[in-house]
Parts: sequence; C-alpha cells; structure tokens
Amino acid sequence: MLIQKAMEKARDGGYTSSQRHEPAWPLEAHAFRDLSCWEALGHTLGLTHESMWKAHWDRYMCHLTAGKTPKSFFERLPWGSPASCTPASGC
Repeated sequence: MLIQKAMEKARDGGYTSSQRHEPAWPLEAHAFRDLSCWEALGHTLGLTHESMWKAHWDRYMCHLTAGKTPKSFFERLPWGSPASCTPASGC
C-alpha cells in the first residue's frame, strides 16, 4: 500500500490532523507516528481490536528506529495478523 493511500484511509476513518510537525518530515510520516492515526486507519481496514492496529503502529516505530523510511514500511505492509517487531521479522 502506498503511504498516501494509507493516509487517505486514515482520514476516511476519522483522522483529522497530525499533532506533531517537524519540517524535515513529510506530513504522512508525522501522522503515522500518532496513535490516533493508526486507530483511524485500523477502523477503516476492519482492524477491530485495539491490539491489531497498535501492533502495526509498534512495527512502524520499530521500522523507523532501524533507519528505514516510512515509504518502505507501507510498501511491504501485510494487512492481517500483525507480527511482533523482531529482528527475525525484518522490522
């Protein structure tokens, strides 16, 4: 999924703004650091349990911490049962 499409789906789920803003990051990259964005995205995608969308947020944060880009996370995002962020999962 493209990051822009994920942002569109989050807005469809009720996400309205990013509360953090750092000029060096695109808006989408900021928004996905916000748990409320993941909650809205999860709602749109049918991730009904909080643990499901929070697991994706956790994987996203781990992905960034590993020095990877927001874009690369969304390009390989598997919607379904989120795996925990582990070195073996390539997070």
